[in-house]
Amino acid sequence: MKALTLAALCITPLYAHVALAADNAFLFGGGPNPENSQFSIESNVIWFDDVLKNGNFDQVITQFGSNQNNANEISYAVSQSHYQTDLIDILFGSANDANIRFRPALIGSDNNRTTEKEPLLNTLNEQISQLNANDSLFLTYSGHGGRAEGGKNNFLYLWNNTELSVSDMAQAMAKAHSESTVRYVLPQCYSGGFNRLAFKNLNPKQGLSEGAAVCGFTAVADDQLSEGCTESVNTEDYRDYASYFYAALTGSNRNGTPVTQPVDINEDGVVSLNEAHTYAYRYGNSSDIPRSTSEDYLLAIEHWSERWASTINPAASNQYNQTAAILGFDFDSEPMTNAFYQESAKKLKAAQLKADAVYSELRSTFSTIRNKREALMPALLLNWPQLSNPKTEQYHQTLAQEKKNILQWLATQEEMIDLVQLEKRKLELIDNNINTMRELARYQRIHRMLKLSRLHERLKNTGGEKWDNYLALQTCESWVPPLK
Repeated sequence: MKALTLAALCITPLYAHVALAADNAFLFGGGPNPENSQFSIESNVIWFDDVLKNGNFDQVITQFGSNQNNANEISYAVSQSHYQTDLIDILFGSANDANIRFRPALIGSDNNRTTEKEPLLNTLNEQISQLNANDSLFLTYSGHGGRAEGGKNNFLYLWNNTELSVSDMAQAMAKAHSESTVRYVLPQCYSGGFNRLAFKNLNPKQGLSEGAAVCGFTAVADDQLSEGCTESVNTEDYRDYASYFYAALTGSNRNGTPVTQPVDINEDGVVSLNEAHTYAYRYGNSSDIPRSTSEDYLLAIEHWSERWASTINPAASNQYNQTAAILGFDFDSEPMTNAFYQESAKKLKAAQLKADAVYSELRSTFSTIRNKREALMPALLLNWPQLSNPKTEQYHQTLAQEKKNILQWLATQEEMIDLVQLEKRKLELIDNNINTMRELARYQRIHRMLKLSRLHERLKNTGGEKWDNYLALQTCESWVPPLK
């Protein structure tokens, strides 16, 4: 929504100059290199670019990848029907690699810049420097994230293996007009570390940052991987946090399928960023456990004595408790009861044990596969020493000339027979692992909402500066972007 601000009075008393506040958006993304610039990341950027540019923003700048029209920088997987995995691929562990192809990006940069750190920072600084009082900047990223020691200065992976850290972004945001606002949506791994941007000296316990108001939303905590780190790089069923977030804002997903669950929580006819976040939290079937700056603030300022405090009955309007109830749709107990808390704890423990068991078997299977390959390789190389290095021309020539004989030999090896079965089991476990992680995440989300519900009620009763800071963050997060 565009806000009107009185700029100055005219010399003549009959007129007044009224300036429109500007809403700007900056979308950037891609991987650090072609191998990690997946089709799914590009798909999100194309979708977000379309949404933002069809809205009523005053300016939208998209910056993506290498910005080279003919560079094969997007990785994607061909259909399994196009490629038949054989024993050699299983032995060399190249079944997945053999399905990967590369192509040029379908989207470039509006400003003809790459997303390397320096060009990216230059754009960010330009966007921030043009902000005036009441202006806003909305940042969205789609790509991969990395974790620094302690999670305090995590970073975004940018093109050409460069990095943009929390402190880099903080320095840029510090230049913004003190009466402007910067908001962000960051769905990458370890993204929770960027919620420190909202606070003074990147520390929630020191209160809100000085200068421009800053708030935002991230997919996971500062020490957690996001679902975007998926085994598949070519899926339309991409379940990252930002996909659910933008689906809530627009009313449909990237494929045009309408959102059927409630989004407009306060029923005012528009969807705020906070409502989009809440939708993603409530209905996002993924392993992500999203968080906002106001939520992280509540957790950061919790006094140690409150960890063992009894539960306060939440108000009916307590959004955290409402979310817990929606996520616990199949619970036997009623929401906001002690039985609900107990059932939540029990289900969380069971889901954790189940997820741990699947993950343990998956790790064990990977290890066994590696051992089987190592046991087979010496005998193989004794017969065909040219296969010692897949990157050499001799390797490819030998495969072309001797492939039939190699396959016949492998089919007689007991370790190879075991390896084939292990590969099948590995693929099953990969699917089981993500499903159990998604199930676990649902109960972890419930547990987190119940805790936030308690902290919200206690802080509301206490009041003071911390309550004011919390409300200021929530107000910032409740902005309605100018979308059609």
